[in-house]
Amino acid sequence: MENILSYIWRYNILKGNKLQLSDGTAVEVVMPGNDSNQNLIFSDAVLRVDGTPSKMRVAIAPASPKDCDLYVTSCNEKIDEECYCLVIPFSEEIERLRKKLLSKYEDLPCSYSFKDLPSIFITDLISSLAIERLQGKSERIKEWLSIYNGDWEEVCYISIARSLGFGINGNAFEALAKALPLKFLQKHADSLFQLEAMLFGVAGFLTEGAYPDNQYYKRLVNEFAFLKSKFTLPVNDVKLWRFGGMRPSNFPHQRIALLAALIHTSLPIFAKFIDADGEDKLRKVFEVYPSDYWEVHYTFGADTPPLRKTLGKTAVDLLIINSVAPLLYAYSEYIKRDEYATRAISLLEGCKAENNAIVRKFTDSGLPCDSALASQAFISLHNNYCTSRKCINCKIGYKLFKEEVKRVV
Repeated sequence: MENILSYIWRYNILKGNKLQLSDGTAVEVVMPGNDSNQNLIFSDAVLRVDGTPSKMRVAIAPASPKDCDLYVTSCNEKIDEECYCLVIPFSEEIERLRKKLLSKYEDLPCSYSFKDLPSIFITDLISSLAIERLQGKSERIKEWLSIYNGDWEEVCYISIARSLGFGINGNAFEALAKALPLKFLQKHADSLFQLEAMLFGVAGFLTEGAYPDNQYYKRLVNEFAFLKSKFTLPVNDVKLWRFGGMRPSNFPHQRIALLAALIHTSLPIFAKFIDADGEDKLRKVFEVYPSDYWEVHYTFGADTPPLRKTLGKTAVDLLIINSVAPLLYAYSEYIKRDEYATRAISLLEGCKAENNAIVRKFTDSGLPCDSALASQAFISLHNNYCTSRKCINCKIGYKLFKEEVKRVV
């Protein structure tokens, strides 16, 4: 593990502190420099010595100060080399804080500090982490965009399909969308029945003779046989789909039927996202209803009590969070116009916060979470910093460490 002195130096914890060289000269650390070989020698460090900026080569104890301009140590010691010397005393409290933050035995080792974080700090933390998560999601969209030669409608279709999997069936939905190009669906977009036949068929749910008494199913099987031959369609492995621990309303059949309805009524989907000048108009894109068959079925099995199925507000929120907002953010970067990134952030602010195990870790520890912007921020914080213990790269850990160093240095 890196020694505490190099830890302080590497992450520029000393920036802003008023320091003195061993000869009493005032010095400020502007930039710590680069330690590319991890040998405690930092090149191209920038310090302001007695008010004058200077580029230096810095050695951190216990490295040798030979051929360096500045030697940084934690105690007064005699050195033979002719170079500046900066003594940084540190206490046991700093080392304890570092060990606490890096501990693998506490889930959120910094949670004790949440109650003391200023509201403006929390607001800035949530904004930056939510944007970081949007950027991460937009990278996948850009990869798809490269594969599909800049076709935003195709990429939007894949993204929406994946999001309809709501996590557990995300991969299966993505595989379905990639196996069944939007251009084939567009040719039959005026027929909800044919859309269902293609989607259920490629998904692997249509097998001749599987439901001999189900006339609708038999019609779908026959129609898919025709469309499969027409477009040379593949059939995915039905084992890709998951049903365990799922409510009937979330079964893959329901989501596929809704995807068919969305394509039937809302093409071109991405263009409608772009043109929607308010959240209400955007949400109307998702006001779709599957065919009458699904009013009394959750699968191709037995009949169920009549219920008109649609996407509820929570489901639409999740589609906005996981697909629409990232698409708009990626598009904003693609065309270099900030307005779509601003809309993406605004959409997250308008969605209800997600309620999952990760988010609850932070809310139970005292952090406020009043929108999806905040819940997405906490998911980013957990996945990118907490689990890998990159606490010093996190604004909370950095703040705690800097305050402790400032107190004792």
